[in-house]
Amino acid sequence: MRKFAIVMGSLALVLALATTAHARLQEGQKELSFFGAFYNLSAAGFDASVIIAQVSGGLMLDQAAQVGGAVTAQITSSGGFDSTSIGLQGFYRYHLSPDQEIVPYVEGHGGLAIGDDSTELSLGGAVGVKRFISENLSVNGEGSLTLTLGDIGFTILALQVGMSYYF
Repeated sequence: MRKFAIVMGSLALVLALATTAHARLQEGQKELSFFGAFYNLSAAGFDASVIIAQVSGGLMLDQAAQVGGAVTAQITSSGGFDSTSIGLQGFYRYHLSPDQEIVPYVEGHGGLAIGDDSTELSLGGAVGVKRFISENLSVNGEGSLTLTLGDIGFTILALQVGMSYYF
C-alpha cells in the first residue's frame, strides 16, 4: 500500500511539473474529483495504518463559489483490529484566484460519519490548492480537519492528493 501511495504521489508531481494551464472555472461548470491518502499513526504504544479514498462532485455557482458533495471511505487497521467508516458530506468551496494556473481554495463541510457501531454528525474545514495541467484537468493537494459530534467523537486530520476533471 505504501508503494501505491508513493507511485501515485510521484505521478501527480510529474504531471503537475510537466505541463501547466490557466484555470477556466465558470458558472455552471461541474467537477469530478478523486482523492486518496495513506498514513501510519504511532502514539503511546498505539500503531495504526489508515487508508482514505474520496470521490466528490461539485457545481460552480459562479467563477469562485462551488457547492458539492463527497463520499469518503476510511479503513483503519491496528494490531488485528480493523475498522471501516464511510463519510457523506456536503461542502461549500471558495476559490481565491479562480483564473490562474494555481488556484488556492478554502472549504467548509458537514455531513455524517458512519462507522462500525455508530453514526455521528461531522463538521470541518479544508484548505487546498489546484494546479491546472490542462483547461479541464487539475492535480490537487488538500489538508482538512473534521470533527465528529456524538458519543464517540473523534478528530480526523488528513493530507490528501488527487485529481479533478472539469466539464
